[in-house]
Amino acid sequence: MYILLSGAKKNAGDYLIFNRAKALLEEHLNEEFTIYKRWEKLDNKLDVVNSSKGVIICGGPGYGERFYPAIYPLTNPLEKIEVPIIPFGSGWSGLPLNMKEFRFTDSSIKAIQEIHSNITESSVRDVLTLKILSWNKITNVVLSGCPAWYSLDTINTDFIPPEQIKRIVITTPAKIKYTYQTIKLFHIVKNLFPRARILCSFHRGISKDQYIKRRISYVYRFLEFYARSLGFSTIEMSYGAEKLELYRKYDLHVGYRVHSHIYFLSIKKPSFLLHEDGRGKGLSLTIDNELDVSAFMPKALKDLKRNIKHTLENEFEKFYSITDFMKKKYYDVMLPFIENLK
Repeated sequence: MYILLSGAKKNAGDYLIFNRAKALLEEHLNEEFTIYKRWEKLDNKLDVVNSSKGVIICGGPGYGERFYPAIYPLTNPLEKIEVPIIPFGSGWSGLPLNMKEFRFTDSSIKAIQEIHSNITESSVRDVLTLKILSWNKITNVVLSGCPAWYSLDTINTDFIPPEQIKRIVITTPAKIKYTYQTIKLFHIVKNLFPRARILCSFHRGISKDQYIKRRISYVYRFLEFYARSLGFSTIEMSYGAEKLELYRKYDLHVGYRVHSHIYFLSIKKPSFLLHEDGRGKGLSLTIDNELDVSAFMPKALKDLKRNIKHTLENEFEKFYSITDFMKKKYYDVMLPFIENLK
């Protein structure tokens, strides 16, 4: 039996990460799994934890400045956990422009070092995370990609370019500073594909709740209203990954949500991403995708429009190599990593 730590609270992408991590482990390990929330302490569960084969941290942007004990409280002291703790496709999510200024807290780097001293290897989702850990002298790490990369029902299929772009998903940003840019994005996509049906998707939802402040909700409501005024339909995707299956009916994704981007690529459909931070940038660098752009750069939308038009003219040529790369990572790195857990 393994313990799985889930980081899913509200964001649809976090549910996708955990669901696909669990599906991969269930497919390739003949084990039972007990699921706990990653933000809850394990002190009162130590009997179960220490009778398991290990604690698997299932993806997500865990390698933050306050890895331990803020992001992963685990136990205090950490030594109470007597079984291996295994980060599985975890990542770093800071701003790439400030990478060299990034520092783990003392308690965090000590915990990360201790975790890696008790395992053969961990896995990370992208090259930026690999670099951050290497700078901190953590080297027993493999680049497996995010578990969300891998949809078991499509991993062996090939990319087939859409004959027509009839249905498009636009995803909205997490950061409200990109609100005006998002409005401009709406118009760019509508002008490029005037006959397409467009769905505006909110991965963290729209309404105020314990995870969305009232002022943030007002901005999301405005984007929802503006999207509808352009003839788009809208949808809240929060509190689960089930609604993501709706994307299978669509031909193209354009927008800010990394896991919409990943979802489309995983089912061998084209997608264009605007990076908000290291999560998106790290993904694009890892899969060698120069079609994505960083939202924080001055000519982001101009570059994105050019890349979309270029891709249409070249019949989606780049997406063959992107999806082939992800498939190769599955067989060359992800499967051997999971096999080593047996």
